Amino acid sequence: MIFFEADRGSARPLRLRAGNYWLAIGLMASSIAIAQGIGPIDWSLQERQFVDEMRALYEKQGMPLSDEQAQTAVKQLRDRQKASHKGIPSSEWTSQEIALVARYREVYGKQGLPFTDEQGALAVQSMREQMARFTGGMAAVQNLSSQRMPMQATNMQAPLPIASSIPIANNTPISEDQLAAQLARLPPKAGDLSLKQRREGFVVNGQPVVDAEGRITMYGYDVSTGDITYAVETPTNTVIKVMRAGSGMPAIVIATAIKGQTGWNVQTVTGQRLAGPALSMMPCGLLVARPGAAFRYEPGQGVRNIAIPDGYVLTPIQRGNVGATGYLLLEKENANGGSNELSQLFSSVKALGAGLGMNKKEDYALYNIDTGATFPLNIEAEGRNVTVLSDCYRRKPNSLVNECYRAQSFESLYDKMGERNTWHYYWRVHWLKTPRGPIAITMENGSKDIFITDLGTRKKVSAFHRTLGINELDVIQKPDGAVQIDARLAFDRQTIPDAIAYLTSTSPVGQEAALTPEKRP
Repeated sequence: MIFFEADRGSARPLRLRAGNYWLAIGLMASSIAIAQGIGPIDWSLQERQFVDEMRALYEKQGMPLSDEQAQTAVKQLRDRQKASHKGIPSSEWTSQEIALVARYREVYGKQGLPFTDEQGALAVQSMREQMARFTGGMAAVQNLSSQRMPMQATNMQAPLPIASSIPIANNTPISEDQLAAQLARLPPKAGDLSLKQRREGFVVNGQPVVDAEGRITMYGYDVSTGDITYAVETPTNTVIKVMRAGSGMPAIVIATAIKGQTGWNVQTVTGQRLAGPALSMMPCGLLVARPGAAFRYEPGQGVRNIAIPDGYVLTPIQRGNVGATGYLLLEKENANGGSNELSQLFSSVKALGAGLGMNKKEDYALYNIDTGATFPLNIEAEGRNVTVLSDCYRRKPNSLVNECYRAQSFESLYDKMGERNTWHYYWRVHWLKTPRGPIAITMENGSKDIFITDLGTRKKVSAFHRTLGINELDVIQKPDGAVQIDARLAFDRQTIPDAIAYLTSTSPVGQEAALTPEKRP
């Protein structure tokens, strides 16, 4: 039973490819004694993922997968994994590999972690297999093994690895206190901090930040502390790390995650397990949610359970500072009509009316996890999707109009031209911790208004208004906690340099005087 690829440095879950093959494996497993199986309490993330997909395949075939079959299959899986992932013994290491392991031990030692011979064997095996893929096959491995001679001096040095990216022998968890001690070694951020998003990674003080292990897909940050938690998509799983911007120290792995048919399965380095369809990053930690509940993990502190109000679900992307403000962004269940075509049509008409100012469509709300208070936002869910047309033909040879027979809609932060999808809630809702307390800056009523809301006092003021719509909203938090708002109104870009001062000096919505000239379209 091959579930983990043998040519990877670490175990990788594979998709079920041949239904009959897996059914045969399952039927064969059912004939083995129950006592030989491994109970679910001892399963790893990859093993849980394997059983979920195997169970789903059985259900499609109209067959049940018993607990005994699942436990026996996991036992066979482990036996196969042990046979193929023993690593390369130190007696067979080349001089280059000995130097590599020495650097790993040095980096691990600086973080107060051991680096065993077993970890070294796995690391060398991973390096050889990666070199084989890059150089064209297993001949490279044989050639590397035959070069048992000192490495010639060179001016090039191997890049310093991220300590936590090396396989951990037996997946041995550490305690929350040990993880907290690692984070405590990160020095405070030095000087001012400016952070901006980009399509690959992010930019800190003008320097792009990427990760050698894979593509950065999610992140959360706090400019006041410099804490950044980000998720890296690797060939085997998703690795979640915490870094301190401007410190110069390598990021620290706090968890790994695998996304399957039923959602995310997350395991922290301390052994905590969380599961749910939604995964979000916080400045220091992560958030996993499922209908009715969310689970917040802070490294060094553990998991906190959060009840989600009925009728809402957690949005997949939490752009605000959840940890510092205590607020989550929620979306109404079936906000765009769900799978019912009539409900979808009604939702679209209501969204159009909201954009024209004829009615409200409050599909989103900010939720206080401590008090249970909600702040409805007049933002429609339809804007999160981008539609791409295909199978298009010109109606006539000289016609400027194409006739398209296919359309595909999907959620995206960017449109097909690579520009912001400014109707997506990610660009329209910001919430931050400030010296005055938590505030929210939102684009509502279609795109006609930008509001500033004091989440503590519920005071809400109008920052910008344009009947024909505001094109873009940017919110920048400065190192001292001050917040700047930039808005593009057609060809005019306007700025509120201090949102807190503006909030203090402006009358609440419904009580303000007529709009000032600079806020008119």
